[in-house]
Amino acid sequence: AQDDTLRNIFRRRALQSQSALIVLAILTFAAARSEAPLVFSGLTRGRIAVAMHVATVLTVVTTVVALRRRHYALARFAAIAQASFIIWGWAWSQFPWLLPPTQTIAALAAPRITLKLTLATLAIGTAILLPSFVYLFRVFKTGESAFGRGLQ
Repeated sequence: AQDDTLRNIFRRRALQSQSALIVLAILTFAAARSEAPLVFSGLTRGRIAVAMHVATVLTVVTTVVALRRRHYALARFAAIAQASFIIWGWAWSQFPWLLPPTQTIAALAAPRITLKLTLATLAIGTAILLPSFVYLFRVFKTGESAFGRGLQ
């Protein structure tokens, strides 16, 4: 946003969202102990689990500090990293179980040909959609219309 007022509104909302996320993460971690013991075990066992928690906390702190100091590019990058660490931490806490305690990820995997076809379909879809996204962002970022004139 170019307007300082709008930028401050988004900044305040981002800080509020970050605060809510921290509270929910703590409550989820506490609830997992009694409600999902296998997940809690995955969240607390081993060096990788600890490393994921440390990395997530570092990105949370980086995001908050960057937002407070109005370093928006760093805040954006840290928020992306934070979301990534949360997803990877969740995946790690589940590994190797997909449907505990009886079915592992390997046991429930699709046949190899299905996986290959899915990957090929995703690659083709990306090749089709990526240019559209680039065009869309260029139009909205530069203020050009689809016909080359500025937006009114």
